[in-house]
Parts: sequence; C-alpha cells; structure tokens
Amino acid sequence: MVKSKNYTFSTLFSSSLTEYKQNYKQFAKFIFITVGIVLFLTAIWQFYFVLTDESAKIIIENPSLIAQGNVPTTTWAFGVFILALASIVLTIFMQAGLIRTVVSEKKFANKTMIANAKKHFGKYLGFFIVFMIFMMLLILALIIPAIIFGVFWIFASFIFLEDKGKKGIINSLKKSFQIVKNNWWKTLGYILLLMLIYLVFNFLLRLIFTPFFLAIASIFQTSNIAIGLNYFLSTLNQLIATIIATPFSILFFKNFYMARKEELGIK
Repeated sequence: MVKSKNYTFSTLFSSSLTEYKQNYKQFAKFIFITVGIVLFLTAIWQFYFVLTDESAKIIIENPSLIAQGNVPTTTWAFGVFILALASIVLTIFMQAGLIRTVVSEKKFANKTMIANAKKHFGKYLGFFIVFMIFMMLLILALIIPAIIFGVFWIFASFIFLEDKGKKGIINSLKKSFQIVKNNWWKTLGYILLLMLIYLVFNFLLRLIFTPFFLAIASIFQTSNIAIGLNYFLSTLNQLIATIIATPFSILFFKNFYMARKEELGIK
C-alpha cells in the first residue's frame, strides 16, 4: 500500500506491479475462466466459417464491407452476436470480481474473485449500465464534458463495490467527484501516462507475435488456413494483453484511490 504523503505515479506503479507479480497466477486463472474461454470459442467459430463459407470469410477479412451493404451469413452473424454479447457480460462479471476483491482483500485468491463476481455481478451490472448511459449522454452533448466527468468518476466503480453498492450509484459518482476535485489535472496526467505505457506494452507484445504471423504468411500464403491461424494468434495476443493490463490497471487505480482517501482523511 502506498502512503498518501509519498505517492507519485512511480510509487503507485511500483506498488501495483509488486501486487500483480505476487498474484499473477490467480489473475491469469480468473481471466481465462471468465473471458478467455469465450475469446477462443469466438476464434474457433471464425475459423470454421473461414474454411466453409466464402461470404463469411470475406467479411471476417474486411468487416467494413458490412457498412457498404454486404450481408453476412445469418448463421455466422448470429453466432458472432451471441459470442460478443457473452464476452461483454463476462467482461463485466470479471471486473466485478477483480474490483471487489482488490478493494476488500489482501490476498487475491481465484476462488475469492469468482465468489465476489457471483455475489456482486447484478449490482455492478446496474452500475455499469447507468455509468455508460451517463457517458454516452455526455459524449452526445460534447466530447469535452465526457472527458471531464470521465476523470472525475474514475474511482466510482471502486467506491460502489467497496460498500457493496449499499449507498447507490449516484453516491459513488458524487464521492469519486469529491475525491478527484482539486486533483483533476494530476488524475488526468496519471491516466494518460498509464495509457501511454499500455500502448508501448501492446506494441512490444505485437512485435513478439510478428515472427509467428510472418511464418504463417510464408508457409500458408493467403490461404484460408492462414487467415484462421492469424485469427487464433490475434486472440492469444488479446488474451495475454488482457491478463496483464486489466488487473494491473485495476490495482493501479485501487492504490491511487486508497492514497487519495488517506490524503483527504476519508475512511
């Protein structure tokens, strides 16, 4: 835990990295169980239609063709829709388990994260829907208000799950606003720094996978098998990025939130 008087981006990052390294196996198991399986089911679904359905293959290679009036195969499109919906729901489920666990536990056991996800998913789903509605309305108004309030509400999910949603969604947004108030620019700076680090990490991870993509292109040329294998590799890339970046960012903002609470004398 970072003491409020000493916290900087560097100390928050270092503390979060230490916590992540101590619990990375538990995080990997939990994320694979919740979102990893559906990611690979999606990859299998896409691979099957790349091999068996030319119209689906064309759209998988270039999704923008849908906007130009190309109609995808009904079976393929329905499967993609169901898998995408499952992915969204399971991502929210995963977030509920991760956030509730890191704000309430000292050890992040896989079974604890699953239990917390099950227990708090319903309330967190409600929070997520309301939060997204507010953000969409702000985006429709102007992008600047969405950025401003997005920063003010950065701790809202932690506040909401810390008290198990007992005080309500609006209270969580208000409390986050108060915590960020007079510290908005610093909070924005930390968010941008973390985003920059993520972009560099994602770029480096992609570089690691590049030789495999090149090998597939060399061996299979532009065949359907090459398209399918590339999709599997992209899925693996995405899963590894999620296993590392998602829990780490949650740990970072949890530590930031705790440091701000201590700094302001909030219990």
